[in-house]
Amino acid sequence: MKDVVPNNLKSAAVKILNCFRERGLRKGGSIHPADFGDAIIWEAGFIRDEEVRQAWADLTNNDYVYEADAALVLTERGEQFLYGNGITTEKVTNMPEPTYEELKARLAELESKQQRAAVLSFKVSDKGGVSVYGLGRFPVTLYFEQWSRLLDKSPELREFLEANKSKLKLKE
Repeated sequence: MKDVVPNNLKSAAVKILNCFRERGLRKGGSIHPADFGDAIIWEAGFIRDEEVRQAWADLTNNDYVYEADAALVLTERGEQFLYGNGITTEKVTNMPEPTYEELKARLAELESKQQRAAVLSFKVSDKGGVSVYGLGRFPVTLYFEQWSRLLDKSPELREFLEANKSKLKLKE
């Protein structure tokens, strides 16, 4: 007998189920509610809002997930809904596609991040050091005396870099 999957799952329920899929979890796989990202359902031990409360009720009442050891566990029915069972290939598909405007905004955001990363900027830290942003993922922070010593040695540093260029990993 084919397992009938209700098509009326709300978007909050779909978000919760997609968290299991994004992590590749199968039957018995669990996620702590605090790890749900956009689909967080608990705040300080309470379900956040009525929409999520209803989604949670739909998922537990229809045996897609259950709660165990302060985590949400995917059931066999939940796995079949997410990944199919070999016979059916029903999957979570009622997530809305992003609009053209949303995609354009996301692209602009990513491009601005990329441009900011290419520009060096400086900031005085809370502890009185000088941080340089834009060299890598994290800022480089040194205190005044350290920067002064490093800048005083800049000719030797350039010479050292050139002499050892063949041993260094270079971005192309």
